[in-house]
Amino acid sequence: MAELEIHMEGAEGDPSGKKIGVLAAVIAVLLAVVTILSHRAHADAVVFKAEAGDQWAFYQAKSIKSHALAVGRDLLRALGTATAATEGVHARYEQERKRYEGEAEEIKREALARGAECPHAERQALRYDVGEGLLEIGPGSVFALLHRPPPTVSYSWVGGGPCRPCRGRLRVFRLLVASRRKAEMGVRR
Repeated sequence: MAELEIHMEGAEGDPSGKKIGVLAAVIAVLLAVVTILSHRAHADAVVFKAEAGDQWAFYQAKSIKSHALAVGRDLLRALGTATAATEGVHARYEQERKRYEGEAEEIKREALARGAECPHAERQALRYDVGEGLLEIGPGSVFALLHRPPPTVSYSWVGGGPCRPCRGRLRVFRLLVASRRKAEMGVRR
């Protein structure tokens, strides 16, 4: 399959275009990495929630078994048939009930631990989502500003002019726009 090549007249000597292209490629790679990390963090949060839910269901099953054995034990006592066989069943029920209660407490601790991991994964996923959004929006608006004439800036902010941090940004913006205009002027001639 033949490759498609696009040649623009007069763009061969445009160093700012090459820099912008490399910058766009770097930002695209960063965006891809952050997007992948974001998706993995969301998947981890879902897995932690599912595992915690599974553990709680297992805890409920053990609790129900323990309760059923307690009811059986109480029924044997209520019937009043105190024979050697019923005493053996009563002892077995009590032993099983204690075992289920112990297992249920262990499962409860594990479910709480899994549930505690979920908010951390969700916060991490949110941070990746914010980073992804900034990588998508930020460079696009900078490129849009570089390719258009600068907006009229009002110097009526702090004391008749922009505050000190804004001045530096305005200078950088003016230099970028001026170099872009020079490059465009050189290409047009």
